[in-house]
Amino acid sequence: THNGSTGGTDILMAVFNKYFNISFGRAMQFIDFTIISSSYFVFHSVETIIYGIVFTLVVSFMLDFVVNGSKQTVQLLIISKEYQEIANNVSGGMHRGVTVVEGKGWYTKNDVKLLIILAHKYELQDLMIIIKQTDPNAMVSQTFCHGVFGAGFEKIK
Repeated sequence: THNGSTGGTDILMAVFNKYFNISFGRAMQFIDFTIISSSYFVFHSVETIIYGIVFTLVVSFMLDFVVNGSKQTVQLLIISKEYQEIANNVSGGMHRGVTVVEGKGWYTKNDVKLLIILAHKYELQDLMIIIKQTDPNAMVSQTFCHGVFGAGFEKIK
């Protein structure tokens, strides 16, 4: 999670991740799949190769889950009449950026303000508390983001 390495194929995975912009898990799949497939010439056992490939797929999935788990982000879209107070509380209390977008409700034909907030997953509960305390009738749409890059998040690769 902090770009360290234990040596061995981890070094190759870090190189693939840096220069080819693929995840650690995908790099592990590629490297280990190559190694496991070439072991057929030594062991002549298809069972061993299948076991190795299945094991590699499970481990690479878990590796991506652990490495990217701390980087998970959420996007909240909030429609509320109390948009200014929500924006002030989030911006001042949590030091998170808030974007206000002008909109029009199609059903009601009323003008609305839509707040867009990007935050780390671990900040979600605090955000929801602020929203609920400020406007319990607010409409909130929550989306998990695959990646958020820029100020306060990951660097653009």
